[in-house]
Amino acid sequence: MICITLSGPPGGGKSSVGRVLEELLPAKRFDIVDFYEPGTDFSDITRWKAFLQLLSCTRQALIAGNTVLLEAFLFRSQRQDAVTSLCRETSSRLFTVILTARIDVLLERIKKRDVGHLYTTVTPSEVVQFVNSFKGVTADLVIDTSDQPISKVTSTIKEALIQWKKKT
Repeated sequence: MICITLSGPPGGGKSSVGRVLEELLPAKRFDIVDFYEPGTDFSDITRWKAFLQLLSCTRQALIAGNTVLLEAFLFRSQRQDAVTSLCRETSSRLFTVILTARIDVLLERIKKRDVGHLYTTVTPSEVVQFVNSFKGVTADLVIDTSDQPISKVTSTIKEALIQWKKKT
């Protein structure tokens, strides 16, 4: 069993890439956004509650033998540690991917989102903070999605995953 994490700033391509990979691999996909209640206040408690629900669903899917694809902000060490522990607990392997892009590209993508999307009102300074929060974070694969079509990004991930499986 494999757990693949897609992490990165808003607009980096996690959801777009995740939807394609879900079919391509195939994998059971969980997006942290789906675990927030409508009208969420985004307090640390609310965010942690959503993350715990995501972990619970992930655990069940891994135990059932599924490849799991997680879309979440995993740059905080507490969250990284929780996913790593879950993989150990379920005898699963963890493959981490960070998707990012240039600030101007991220801001343009965020502007084009549906009004109901979780991150439609992110300010430029908040985007810079998100991007900076990933500096120093290690991953199996880091992709700048700025000038790449989704098909190229997903094929890069799939090829890297194949090579990673051969090594581990």
